[in-house]
Amino acid sequence: MKCFRSLLPAVLSLIAAASTPFQSLAGTLEEMRKAGYLEVCAAPDALPSSSRAGGLPGFQLELGERIARELGLGFRVTWIKSKEYAGRTHCDAFMSAASLPEDADERRAAETAPATRRFPRLLTRPYMDVRFVLAAGAARSEIRDLDDLRTRHVAVPSGSWAHYVLNSRGIPVWVRFTSDADILDAVAAGEADAGVVSLQGLGWYRKNSPGAPVDVVKGVTVDPALDYPAAIAFRRSDFATVKAVDEVIDRLEADGSLGRILETYGIEGSMR
Repeated sequence: MKCFRSLLPAVLSLIAAASTPFQSLAGTLEEMRKAGYLEVCAAPDALPSSSRAGGLPGFQLELGERIARELGLGFRVTWIKSKEYAGRTHCDAFMSAASLPEDADERRAAETAPATRRFPRLLTRPYMDVRFVLAAGAARSEIRDLDDLRTRHVAVPSGSWAHYVLNSRGIPVWVRFTSDADILDAVAAGEADAGVVSLQGLGWYRKNSPGAPVDVVKGVTVDPALDYPAAIAFRRSDFATVKAVDEVIDRLEADGSLGRILETYGIEGSMR
């Protein structure tokens, strides 16, 4: 199942990059303080997550910059379009990685490891839930379960877990899409009857296209295995580093800063 998750659209493809082999100067908080900055890898055109277009930077980069500031660090971004390039960067972290059971095992091992030991990949505590929903246009009231889609076309990214699930149920899928925005445009235009997108992507789309006749199909779940808690993945780091970042996330959540960052991008109800 993890192999399908790594093929999800846009920035979700970078989840796998967090564990890609690399030549890296990435390291611990102590080393970041010596360098003077936190450097993250991000996709250049993946709003609401990240963007270098000059407008809103994306919630991942706003959060990353705020964490860096709280730690007394500067903030840098290395732009990557694919996980293959990640191995040639020096970035310290990826701002969104699926937090899986084996990651919790790694954290427990790090907590009791010698202070000098580094781990190839360590995750912070999750800061938001990534959920996937079925979105449709005006005819969404006619969709009561997945079987009602057997005579319709559902837009999904090619090779994604949603593609696999719907295909196995005999539901026709269109797979020429690479992002939530592409899928939602197709649904809004009536080219697709429905689409599977992240709730974060839907929130951003509705914020920028408030008149679009697209919304969640209530009561229909594609597959709970699509959903995951998102955390920050640090490379070649130690437990002290992720613990310090955990404490910052706790503060940003408690004072409402994290919620305000997400709301800027139309993301609601996703905090842990």
